[in-house]
Amino acid sequence: MSGLIGVSGLASGVDWRNIIDQLKELENKKIELVQNQQKTYQDKLSTWQTINTKLLSLKTVVGKINGPTDFNLFAPALSSNSSKDADDLLSVSTSTSAARGTYNIVVNSLASAQKISSQSFASDTTALGLSGDILVNGKTVTVSATDTLSSLGNKINAVNTGTDPSKVTASVVHYGTADHRLIFTSDEEGVAGMTLENGGAPDILGALGINDTIRGVTGDIANVDGGVPITPSTLIKDIDTYTTYVSGDRITFLGTDTNGNTVNTNAFRIYSSTTVQNLLNAIEAAFGDVTAQVTADGRIQVIDNEAGDNQLRVGVDPAKAALNFDTDNDFGDIYTIQTSEIQAGADASFTVDGVAVTRSSNTVDDLITGVTVNLKGAEPSTTVTVNVGRDYDKIKEQVTEFVTAYNDLMDTINEQLTYDTAAQEPGGPLFGDSTLRSLRSSLVRTVINQVPGLDVNFSSIGLVGINLGNNSHLTVDDDKLQGYLETNFEDVKNLFVASTSSTNSALAYVYHSKNTQAGTYNINITGVSPVAGYFVSPGDASGDGDKLTGISGDAQGLVVRYSGTATGSIGSLTLTYGLAELLDRSLYQITDSTSGYLPGKQEAIQKTIDRYDERIAAMEARVEKKMEDLELRYIAMESTLSSLQSVSSWLTSQVNSLTGA
Repeated sequence: MSGLIGVSGLASGVDWRNIIDQLKELENKKIELVQNQQKTYQDKLSTWQTINTKLLSLKTVVGKINGPTDFNLFAPALSSNSSKDADDLLSVSTSTSAARGTYNIVVNSLASAQKISSQSFASDTTALGLSGDILVNGKTVTVSATDTLSSLGNKINAVNTGTDPSKVTASVVHYGTADHRLIFTSDEEGVAGMTLENGGAPDILGALGINDTIRGVTGDIANVDGGVPITPSTLIKDIDTYTTYVSGDRITFLGTDTNGNTVNTNAFRIYSSTTVQNLLNAIEAAFGDVTAQVTADGRIQVIDNEAGDNQLRVGVDPAKAALNFDTDNDFGDIYTIQTSEIQAGADASFTVDGVAVTRSSNTVDDLITGVTVNLKGAEPSTTVTVNVGRDYDKIKEQVTEFVTAYNDLMDTINEQLTYDTAAQEPGGPLFGDSTLRSLRSSLVRTVINQVPGLDVNFSSIGLVGINLGNNSHLTVDDDKLQGYLETNFEDVKNLFVASTSSTNSALAYVYHSKNTQAGTYNINITGVSPVAGYFVSPGDASGDGDKLTGISGDAQGLVVRYSGTATGSIGSLTLTYGLAELLDRSLYQITDSTSGYLPGKQEAIQKTIDRYDERIAAMEARVEKKMEDLELRYIAMESTLSSLQSVSSWLTSQVNSLTGA
């Protein structure tokens, strides 16, 4: 068939393509009606999702004020009795286990972490040539001959990781171009410090200069070559001040060697190739068991290698006045140049209300229950007064946060249920929805009703300054709430939180679950070590250690601790749920993703939307099929007409031919 047959009206003169389009448009109107019905459900689902989000937000806020310790908020205030700012000496933080109190603290000294240094090395990248093991707080570090100061530091830090670290950090400090030292620092403050040991022979730590005290003498003139401190490789003739150099200039050594012998020799001479290292070698040869070196700033230093030796006396006297290594050519008395311990570990020393206290750390969290004191500076002449009081502002802030979240939810619900008279249309897709009305009523009742088991004077939020107004909104009377927090704190707290009381001091509340019901439980103990017993009837609880846990009935999820030895009916525990706990439970039943009725309702709506999707897809398929059938029929008509027209034209031409003949 010619492709021209598919052209609308080519043979018939009828624009059947336009007819099909109009018929399709009419059919699509039916689909649009169904799509509009689907959109109604989509709008409802979207609105329920918004409301569910608001409910979850409220539940999150309620969860901050429903626990037994959620109102135990404290604010420390610091003051000093001198011009020294209290905040410069210490800071204080509190937890919910704190209590109100006042404490006078004097910081005598801070805790410090022990630091140990190696001896000086000319380079941190040159192999040390040491092989063996060292123990860093008991952790083995294997040293290889190719290790440098830097790579050894990395190895030490590698054992200070994981769940059982060495708690010692290594770092390389560059004091000068030829003065590099490995520093060990304890991660923990305190006099205990750290332990560094050799893991056997050889003496790796000794080779590093660890645990050694370095004594010796140092010249007081720092020589330079071209403005740069001299090094062992510097030619002596090139020292900047030595402008009178003549080949063969003499240097005399005077003093006492490490064996107590007198030194007096002028055998050292300076030539064009004589280096500072040559001078150092000569000093070592002249003064016994010593090590001569150049400091980072260009001074000659002589280390006495004999422990406890006080005999060393070094004098280096050049013949030319232009060359000097010490002002009077006498390096002076031997002294301690360096000890491996550059900072001793120390405990913090302070007094609390006149009682002397020491701690191994500047962070003290085991002194005052629920209070952490961070020592920052020592000032023995200043007393810092720490007052720990209830943080009423923070408590009110949390209550206000609850009120704001509740009002936000009510605004969203009321918007749906209110008829817009100006626009003459419902406020939202859920207008008139009985479930939403029931939800609002349930929440309002939970919020304003009396809480069972409390003092009747403090059994509803309206009695403490939180009132229900128009549109189910809550308002807070700040002054009234503040007053009751100051005078009846426990009553206000119990109005919101889950609270407990026990008739036996050996019986203590630990925990309850969503399945635990409020009420009084007469507890029976059938055994101790481990605890065994029941709350209501035998078998409704299981014991573990000193805890008894409810496993069925009203007591399911209730956990108590029993520290007594008596058995039988040992007393009762009363569990009372405040407003926030009751509201949290109600919100759980509404919003829980597996058992809440609101997620179930959303799931049902989503299924309806999905069925509409299937229905719409089927309708669209039927329309497409119908339009395809029509198009084929019109094309067949065009084809038939085209054939007839061809026959007609041929007959006409034949008749015309006969007539002409």
